[in-house]
Amino acid sequence: MSRIAGWLQERVPVSGADLRELTNEPVPNHLKRWWFALGGTPAYLFVVQIVTGILLAVY
Repeated sequence: MSRIAGWLQERVPVSGADLRELTNEPVPNHLKRWWFALGGTPAYLFVVQIVTGILLAVY
């Protein structure tokens, strides 16, 4: 494991403390639940499916 860590440290010179500082952002409670955070994607895909279905029915 130390060889992999050394290889990664050579290529990405970010220390653990720097990485923790970059990723230590507060996340709102509603974004911690995937069904709320990604709810727009299935809705958009459903609308696209309805529109293309109507176009295929007309064709």
